[in-house]
Amino acid sequence: MAKNPRKNSRKSKGKDSTINSSSFYSNLWWWLRVCLAAVVSKLVADYYFVQRSQPTLNRQFQSYHSDVYVIDDFLPTEVALDWRRRMLEAWENTQELLTDCEGDSSCPNTNNENSNNRTFHFATNNDGFQQGDGRVPNNAKVRSLEQLPQRNHTAHQMRQRQLFAYAKWELPPTHALVQEMEDYMRSNTTRHTVARLLSDKHPQLDLQPQLADLFVTYYNQGDFLTTHNDNVCGTWAFVVSLTQEPDEGPSWNNDMGGTLRFQCPHTSANRYHHPSSPNYWCESLVPKFNTALLFNTRLPGGVMGPNHEVLPVHVPPSSGYFRFGLTGWYMDAQDVMDETAKAELNKMRSRD
Repeated sequence: MAKNPRKNSRKSKGKDSTINSSSFYSNLWWWLRVCLAAVVSKLVADYYFVQRSQPTLNRQFQSYHSDVYVIDDFLPTEVALDWRRRMLEAWENTQELLTDCEGDSSCPNTNNENSNNRTFHFATNNDGFQQGDGRVPNNAKVRSLEQLPQRNHTAHQMRQRQLFAYAKWELPPTHALVQEMEDYMRSNTTRHTVARLLSDKHPQLDLQPQLADLFVTYYNQGDFLTTHNDNVCGTWAFVVSLTQEPDEGPSWNNDMGGTLRFQCPHTSANRYHHPSSPNYWCESLVPKFNTALLFNTRLPGGVMGPNHEVLPVHVPPSSGYFRFGLTGWYMDAQDVMDETAKAELNKMRSRD
């Protein structure tokens, strides 16, 4: 008996339809699993990122008349890495410029636009101080690339005489990175984050969008900042560490120098509590990448905040360790400076 071709055709089409339908649902299910896996991966990554990179109040400790707050992951990771990269680039430009100028007494010229926009400048406050003259140094900041050996030598002499002194490197205020950092620290987001982290003890904290000052620093081998308080600056000081460390090697430690230490809460300004005495300092903080410190510098009633200092750095740039950072001062709603304080602050800023 002959087979009916139409019947066979209908059976074939039905079979093909079943196969196609099965294939469609199989592919659909495969794509759904892929999309679901992608969504879950993103949620896990986002959760991990939030947990790891949101600013977190690590701890707080009591110093003289003020608590000091230690905040981990202060900046978004990509911002912190970018800022550090650009600071390292500026330091490499500085070294290149100084090498090119070696032996030329008229070089480098600090007023040169190229040096202003690309390099660090050496900052000291030894204007008006001469060896053996017995005078207290003028606190005006000198920020330039000129007379480096002489200024560095004088700064170390001042430190030995227990005068306020510093030797460090700063980006000039006109550098694009300084302006970017200032905008970031002044932003509503950053100020509100700081206020939130400090809200337990300072529920009424109202940081203003103006900064008393901000500077970007690199402490080279031998650089330091002697004992001082920041009472002529803004009410809240912040220090953000952006250290660079080699891929292989220990994390920054006390043996490398550059430690920031704070006055004990029970000390006072008398001969029994001098910064050179062993019981004067209670907290020593080694530089740590993307960690911020905040503390009161000026309290109600004219009370001054804690003394603090940066010990000399012992490691050279060739070691792969770099003590980069930024320092500044927030002003609060009650932060009013008299003319004397303004004049002193302008000298510290190296601005007219």
